[in-house]
Amino acid sequence: MIAVPGASDVVKGGIIAYHKDVKTGLLGVPGDVIETYGIVSQETAIKMAEHVRVLTASDLGISTTGNAGPTLQEGIQKEVYLGLSTKDQSLSRHVVFSDQSSRDDNILQTVREALRFIIETI
Repeated sequence: MIAVPGASDVVKGGIIAYHKDVKTGLLGVPGDVIETYGIVSQETAIKMAEHVRVLTASDLGISTTGNAGPTLQEGIQKEVYLGLSTKDQSLSRHVVFSDQSSRDDNILQTVREALRFIIETI
C-alpha cells in the first residue's frame, strides 16, 4: 500500500521478492546470475529491475536487494544494491550502511536512495 493518494496514476505495481525462488521464478533472474554474482549484487538488482519493468509494462523498474541487518553472519556487511531499468538503460547503485545503523534506518535510507536514483535518471 502507498500512503499517497493518487499514486496509482504513476505506480502500476510492485513485487516483494525476498526469497531466491521469487527472484528466479517470478522475476526471471537467471540462476547463474545469482550463483555467479550473489543474491546481493548489482547484476541481480539490474535483472530484478529489468524484469519487474517488463512484467508491469512500465516505463521504469526499480529494485533493491541487500542485507539491512540487524544481525548478519561474520564478514557480511550491511548493504543494498539498487537496480533501475528503463527501455534505454539499466543501471545500479551500491549503498553500504554503518555497522551501528538500525534495520529501520537502513530501510528508510534505501527508500530515499531509490527515489533519488529515479529522480536523477528521469
